[in-house]
Amino acid sequence: MICIATDMDGTLLNEHQMVSEENRKALEAVMDSGGQVIVATGRSYKEARFALDQINFHCPIISLNGAAVYNQKGELLDSNPMQRNSLLDTVKLLEELGLYFEVYTNRGTYSKNPEKAIDSLVDIFLSANPDQDEQRVRDFAEGRIKYGFLFETDDYYQLINEEDIEIYKILIFSTNTNQLKNTAAELVKIDGLTVTSSGKGNIEINRSGISKGNALETLLEKLQISLEETIAIGDNLNDVSMFEKAGLSVAMGNASDEIKRLCKDVSLTNEEDGVAHIIYKYMVQK
Repeated sequence: MICIATDMDGTLLNEHQMVSEENRKALEAVMDSGGQVIVATGRSYKEARFALDQINFHCPIISLNGAAVYNQKGELLDSNPMQRNSLLDTVKLLEELGLYFEVYTNRGTYSKNPEKAIDSLVDIFLSANPDQDEQRVRDFAEGRIKYGFLFETDDYYQLINEEDIEIYKILIFSTNTNQLKNTAAELVKIDGLTVTSSGKGNIEINRSGISKGNALETLLEKLQISLEETIAIGDNLNDVSMFEKAGLSVAMGNASDEIKRLCKDVSLTNEEDGVAHIIYKYMVQK
């Protein structure tokens, strides 16, 4: 059996935030051959499903970097929310620094400034993809509000103190890479946090011990699939934990040299159907 554990943004999804037809066919080929596909993403389950629903594809999803894991039917298998004290210290630091950030919860994603959310996504995406049409990018960013992925809150502290809330991740956006680097250095001093990134313009914060790799290992045990049979495909720092666990680690062609050096193989870019390329390469070998 072959198991494919794939990241989404910059990996399975192209620059239009969609699964290409070639990638769709490859995912289906894995399933048709008796293999398994697992999507492992920093996205919320709802945002991950939005992209997969466009190709009518169903598989287990490791969401929010492993903080919430769902089976193929969409049932929650495991959840690991952040601890209250860590949350309070993190929010206090980020607000003192004046950084824009969002809070991912069991009730959706919350922002104190949805307009800033749109502008931040547009700025970061266009800085990495300057040839893209700005209006198309803005339409995508506005879709987070339109499709009910992002909600507004006036007070993060009030949100943290609500009894039925579980907060899985905090995501920071900024085009100031030096500011992000300095912030990450401060965040790692707070007990109970895992600090990583899924792109040059962000920092992702989860509970200590939460990672795609740990979630993948636990999920594979439930599915009775060995890590040795698993190919992990990704493009950024929050994929490194998967690379360290899987039998085969594959960096996308659009990944940084740092990520490529950590992996056993390198595929094509996400604009060249890199996921499909690696699937067919190793399915043939098997």
